[in-house]
Amino acid sequence: MGNLHSGKALDVYTEWRDICRASTGIDNVYKVGETRYTLQLSRKQQRDCAVVGSVYRAIHTDAETGVTQVVKAGSFRIEPNGEVTRYPTGLQMRMVLNGAK
Repeated sequence: MGNLHSGKALDVYTEWRDICRASTGIDNVYKVGETRYTLQLSRKQQRDCAVVGSVYRAIHTDAETGVTQVVKAGSFRIEPNGEVTRYPTGLQMRMVLNGAK
C-alpha cells in the first residue's frame, strides 16, 4: 500500500525526528529531563493521510541484557494540514525550548 501520509503532516513528524536525533542520537527517542520517550508510528493507514502513533516511556533498562521496559504514555496525531491535535508527552515543551515551529 505504501506510505500515504500527507506532506505537511510528514514535515512535522520529520521535525520531531530531528529533535529526537539531536536529543539522543536515535530517530524516534527523545528525553525530557532524565526520562526517555519513544515515538512509535501506527501501522494503520489513516484515510485522511494524518500521521498518528503512540508514545512510550522507558521505566527500566536491565543492566545485564540492555532490554528496556516501557509503558504507554500517550499518543499523537498530526493532521494532514500539519496541525498537531495530540502532542507526544513532553515533546511540545522541548520544541518550544528549542525554538522549533
